[in-house]
Amino acid sequence: MKRVIVWGIGEYGRYLYKVLRAYYTHRYEVVGLGDRRAEELNKQFDSGRAIFDEEIFLDIKHIYSYDEARQLFDDGRIDGLIIGIQDENTYKQLEDIFNVQGIEIYNLKCNDRAFAEEFAEKTYDSVSGKLTVDVVKDVRVFAYPIWSGKHRYAYLVTESGMVLQESDRYLNLSNSPSDELFLPDRFDYNESIDIEKAVSLLQIGADVNYGHFVFSVMTKVYEMERSGFDGNYLIYDSAFAREWISLVAEMFEGLEKRVIWIGRLDGTSPYRVKELHCINNVVDSSKKNAKMLVVLADAVLEHIRERGVIIDQDERPRRIYLKRNGTRKLIGCSEVIGKYGLKTVTLEDMTLEEQILTLRNANIVLAEHGASLTNCMFMKSGTCLVDTFGTGFVDMFFVELLNERKIRFRMLVSQAEYAKYDFDDDYVIDPTLMDMALKDATGEWN
Repeated sequence: MKRVIVWGIGEYGRYLYKVLRAYYTHRYEVVGLGDRRAEELNKQFDSGRAIFDEEIFLDIKHIYSYDEARQLFDDGRIDGLIIGIQDENTYKQLEDIFNVQGIEIYNLKCNDRAFAEEFAEKTYDSVSGKLTVDVVKDVRVFAYPIWSGKHRYAYLVTESGMVLQESDRYLNLSNSPSDELFLPDRFDYNESIDIEKAVSLLQIGADVNYGHFVFSVMTKVYEMERSGFDGNYLIYDSAFAREWISLVAEMFEGLEKRVIWIGRLDGTSPYRVKELHCINNVVDSSKKNAKMLVVLADAVLEHIRERGVIIDQDERPRRIYLKRNGTRKLIGCSEVIGKYGLKTVTLEDMTLEEQILTLRNANIVLAEHGASLTNCMFMKSGTCLVDTFGTGFVDMFFVELLNERKIRFRMLVSQAEYAKYDFDDDYVIDPTLMDMALKDATGEWN
């Protein structure tokens, strides 16, 4: 157990102080709070004035200064500090100050991963060997809304109140979008719903984003079903999630009835799972997950073929321009699109099966980067994808999948000035660059 001071008496520092004392007593003994304004604050204490309203802080009668924190560390009475500051610049300044003094800094994002195997009843590999699964007994799973209801997190909590997972890609607490720790003030167990066996797949982003859902959820569902898992799946409810589950359920009898749909914006009672199967460390865009996505895609294509659907259809376009419905559109490209005979396609307006067949039959795809590119998992090896990006939003989320699929890949990035870029802005690709990329893709060099 590490003895620590939480540095910073602002809202976030006090929040961390409460969280550590409530849920991390197995890892940290919180000695107290520190702050650069310690002298001023301690004068308030000496005059009998309280500086905290919360009842939990009634035991605090002293705030540690820099010098006092250093003396405690030198005397061996603390092992280090946890900085409770959200501002990145201030955090870095404090980190530099304490590093110079040789004081250890503990970071909940990196140093306090609570892996489920510490509490596991047993651990097993899936039939394919691609998933490692930890089984934990008596865990409550519940969603917790933040960001004004736009996103929700799932927490896995043992009977003792130990947080095992903020549900995302890892069994740890490091995946909040702003790299901060979010926990509810308390865990209310009074109205929990009992489940015998389940997997929690309430991944960050999977509630609202098609790509995150397929990458984070569907590979795991498919692998668990292949392994003979017969329990429930806790999944955020959405139209695309239901469509995917419905399709894969045709391959695994009873799957659809075992999905428990969690309303994204509605309050949800905790589920008390007697045997929770925790899927360990499958990163969304990793090589490992790319291999599983290809296996899933091939299985889906084979299933569609077995239903009598002709996969390769001559009437479907071979050259397509993949257009987005939302923001970040590619503009000023109509001439070059016409020159190379690309048919404009919007996948959001199609059924899942139509999306699959459209990408399967395309030999050349020019795309506005976005979640719909998830369907490149269905493209044939040797085909070509030209992915276009606005200046300020360039990521390589699909590269491992494209590499695994053996798809020829080109990326074009707008050359707008970074300072003038807004996330939702439309953008222009240099026409010469686009022309060169499509000449390469089509083989139509002069």
